[in-house]
Amino acid sequence: MTRRALACGAAVGLVEAARALASLPHVTPRDGAVVTVLSTLACALVTAGVALALRPFVAARLARAAAASGARRDGFPLVVASGAACGVLIGTLRLRGLAGWVQPELLALASGPLLEGVAAGFAVGWLLTHAPARGIRAAWWAVAALGIGGAATASLREWAGERLAAPYAGRPRPNVLLVSVDTLRADRLGAYGGPLGLTPALDRLAAQGITFERATTPVPITGPAHTTLLTGLDPIRHGVVRNGVRLRDGVESVAETLTAAGYRTAGFVSAWPLTDASSGLAHHFQRYDEDLPASTGVPRAAEEVPLLWLADRGAMLAFGSRSRSHRYGHFLGEIHERDGARTVDRALSWIARRHDGPFFAFVHLYEPHTPYAPPMELARALGAGAEEALSRFDPGAPERPLEELFADPAAVARIRRLYDAEVAHADAAVGRLLAGLERLGRAGDTVVVLTADHGEGLGEHGEFFRHSDYLYETTLHVPLLVHRPTEPAAGRRIGALVGLADVAPTLLELAGVAVPETLDGRSLVSLFDGGEGPGGRVLHASIGGVTIERGVFGAVDLRHAVRDRRHKLIWSLDRRWPYRDGPAYEELYDLEADPAELVSLLPAAADPALVERLRGEMRRRLAQPAAAGGRLDPEIERRLRALGYL
Repeated sequence: MTRRALACGAAVGLVEAARALASLPHVTPRDGAVVTVLSTLACALVTAGVALALRPFVAARLARAAAASGARRDGFPLVVASGAACGVLIGTLRLRGLAGWVQPELLALASGPLLEGVAAGFAVGWLLTHAPARGIRAAWWAVAALGIGGAATASLREWAGERLAAPYAGRPRPNVLLVSVDTLRADRLGAYGGPLGLTPALDRLAAQGITFERATTPVPITGPAHTTLLTGLDPIRHGVVRNGVRLRDGVESVAETLTAAGYRTAGFVSAWPLTDASSGLAHHFQRYDEDLPASTGVPRAAEEVPLLWLADRGAMLAFGSRSRSHRYGHFLGEIHERDGARTVDRALSWIARRHDGPFFAFVHLYEPHTPYAPPMELARALGAGAEEALSRFDPGAPERPLEELFADPAAVARIRRLYDAEVAHADAAVGRLLAGLERLGRAGDTVVVLTADHGEGLGEHGEFFRHSDYLYETTLHVPLLVHRPTEPAAGRRIGALVGLADVAPTLLELAGVAVPETLDGRSLVSLFDGGEGPGGRVLHASIGGVTIERGVFGAVDLRHAVRDRRHKLIWSLDRRWPYRDGPAYEELYDLEADPAELVSLLPAAADPALVERLRGEMRRRLAQPAAAGGRLDPEIERRLRALGYL
């Protein structure tokens, strides 16, 4: 009977793997194979365990049947094995439905779903007692074939779609490569006055292309900033104002527009805020590579299989309080980021297959983001600490209380050097990407745009090495570099005030695609060769708090900023709304005279006309209706809390 239970459980595991893989937007063949094997083994072993527990009952039943004339001695063990397999499946599915993606403590309520599984198993077994053994075996063979076919189809669908895509027949257009380095401060690049030698690849790109000196993000948070980057819409329009909120249906991205224009499109992301579960961006691209590797080699897709999910959450429940799993992933090995070199390798592998027309590739690197954990050789080279314990800093789990660390100038300096080492690590990944583009012979026909979603506060304004709390230039000022093939304006520097929303229309115009008039951003192509930007332009930024009620995400804006080329007004607000008597606190900075924003011109030293003009711009922005927020997945909420975003 054990062999029969193993076979029945394996068939169930194959179907579960197919269902799990089909539910994901993009799966690599390797991940599909790993998930299929793990699901098959897990279901087979658990079903065999249940069958072993039932062996005394089966033996007694067979002994009684041996004396009965015409009893089916072969059929009953298969019936029990089938019931065990179905019971395991139904029990785990029901348990997953109860606990969902929330904290594993709800597994204490497992008795109900498990009893449902037992009851379902007995019901299936009773029904099958009236079926011939040959028919049961044929049914299981059909289930196994369905699982194998479904898992293979889900694993190979993307690869097959790429290989069989029709050749591009339009007029020649440039390839487009958009690179985003998460949490990269502009002032760390030599091209922006940073330490020479820290970012050689980025500085070389700036020297060969165009540098925008005043580029700014609308919100210093990964998910919302990248959504603006890829849609050309301000957060108030696209509705993504915090990490973990998926882009709503109906909002078109630059990837979708370029796909419709004949481009092959792919995104390669390095951190969980941009995975499809958190961002909803995957379906905008023909391929979306979000394989965050595990130290154990288990792909993230394994969590879609209930039995594997149950084992993982059970381990979290038993050992999570004594480990870092509650912060950085699960015992199956999921982590919230991957090394930039791996992301670059995936992107170059895809680019190497592009022979049938222009491509658009979005490559996201996560290195400078906390925790700061650069390669040891970089940490040592930059004097961040020769000891292993000092080559990593996590503000969520510091080696000493943050208040104590900030009171130690040497410790603050060391942590800043760790950040610099992370920047150098990201620069090496960019250099690897650009060198690979050259090696593949695609550099001569590819537009390269490099930017960041936001910067990082390194303690200048009292923040504990964070970026999602304040609206100073340390977090809002981002690099923006553009390099065109046979660039005629190499080394040009442009001082116009620009924002991340301008990148999408710029990419479309460079690709020869019509720019929708509904975008908030403006194409920057007219500035490339010396054109003047619009005079008097102002840009807005905001940062908010979060409320969650019955799983529904809600944002409460706490800080707003509005700036022109020279001045910035920051309103720091409390949670009361509407504000009928003005802001709770205001700051005004002259960014030319005080680029570090250390001395506010309010309340006494400011020009009243200037203040009133900026206040008027702010009021106009606040009067705009905001797009509705989305539902926050409970697992995403858990991660946000673990990483300090909530």
